[in-house]
Amino acid sequence: MHPDQITFLNQIVEYLVKNGTMNPKVMFDTPFTHINDQGISGVFDNDSSQKVIELVRHINDNAGMTREVG
Repeated sequence: MHPDQITFLNQIVEYLVKNGTMNPKVMFDTPFTHINDQGISGVFDNDSSQKVIELVRHINDNAGMTREVG
């Protein structure tokens, strides 16, 4: 795993700890674009990006958040 990927995943964890849930669209905005201008798409390949997004959606589902499109 590339150091930028580890940093990105750590930012997701920090966001989730602070906010409880995360809309996957956030991974295309600040602070996630500080690592790469394209957000998650610039840090991970398509398959890995989808896996991370699905994991976040699963966490949201477990937290009781209604699944949103996107």
